[in-house]
Amino acid sequence: MEAKTRKVIAGSFIESLLDEKTLSITRMDPVEIVESTGNGSMSAYDVVEAFSKRAAYGHQMSLNLLEVGFSVVLERARELDSYYQKHGRPVGPLHGLPITLKDHFDRGTGKERVFQSELIEELVSLGAVVIGKSSLVTTKWAPSGCRQRSTEFYSHKPSSGRLSLKDAPASGKANMVIPGAIGILGPSVASLKLMFKSLQSTEPWKRDPFVLPIEYREYREYNPENDPLPVFEIMKDDGIVRPHPPIARAMDIVEKAILKAGYGTSAWDPPSHAETIKLHGPIARGDGIPDAWRNIQLSGEAIVPQLLGNVFPGGKLQPPMNLIDWEDRVLHMQDYRTRYQAYWESTSNATSDGRPVEAFVVPIAATAAFIPRNFYRSGKKNNA
Repeated sequence: MEAKTRKVIAGSFIESLLDEKTLSITRMDPVEIVESTGNGSMSAYDVVEAFSKRAAYGHQMSLNLLEVGFSVVLERARELDSYYQKHGRPVGPLHGLPITLKDHFDRGTGKERVFQSELIEELVSLGAVVIGKSSLVTTKWAPSGCRQRSTEFYSHKPSSGRLSLKDAPASGKANMVIPGAIGILGPSVASLKLMFKSLQSTEPWKRDPFVLPIEYREYREYNPENDPLPVFEIMKDDGIVRPHPPIARAMDIVEKAILKAGYGTSAWDPPSHAETIKLHGPIARGDGIPDAWRNIQLSGEAIVPQLLGNVFPGGKLQPPMNLIDWEDRVLHMQDYRTRYQAYWESTSNATSDGRPVEAFVVPIAATAAFIPRNFYRSGKKNNA
């Protein structure tokens, strides 16, 4: 009952319900966990049991899991422990690491509970234990899909073609011009590296022709002992939507932290982002996105108001745009990308070592986390 009176059930509240062993394990970073399961100082069963307990408490208070099967994952943990006892080594670099997956539409596909995507096969081969799918329930006032911007998570969204989407039930997979990409959420930067590097080690390009044959390039990581200090460019305001005060303050904090650490900064002034607003929608939704429409119909639920504006006006599937018009926008996008890259390369003229800036820092969104069902365009009250 107390959980219903709280705005936040994560953190100290849920931890007050856990025993010391469970609390100790679930507070560990994924890198620490796989080090312990990899050297035999901690069993996969203990780890999976601890995270299952914590997940069970959270689920009772927020219904945040789908496809829950604690008995199945505990049996998998026993198998991992048996393997370690027999061979004296872990199954892989993610041995005994519990993970959850973002939910995707799979109802009515015929693949439910009998079919695994390429990514799941890779995770299992590496020793990871999938304890469920996340329903993406509102967490710490972050009800949108871009969760790391409003929570304590770190995120890595690599370019398309680095992680496999083969057999994953995602929408828009036929769009090869703006292809989708899989991202990773974790409690630390080190955990993101662990997951991405491990997945790359499986050489997914040998099983998925749409994954680029690029191995993890550790030699390109920044080495503070040998490499010159990187320079960051900062864009606090893109001139289209002014960030809300909390976001503006956060950008100031980031800039001061970068300067305090001794890194260089300058203003990021690329080709206008206003062009991308005119390009992304028509290119990504030029076919009327019938696959998304079919998925919504499978749910049996009403279309949320935010999609009734420019996605499904009037709650109806829209006809595809003219192919020639769509191709014109694709050509415009290609030109924009070329100009954007040229600008980035030109920043080498403003750095002390003659190298382009390492990265640019921009707000992830113009707003702080918003109230559920109240995400509207700036200056409007009807569309998302």
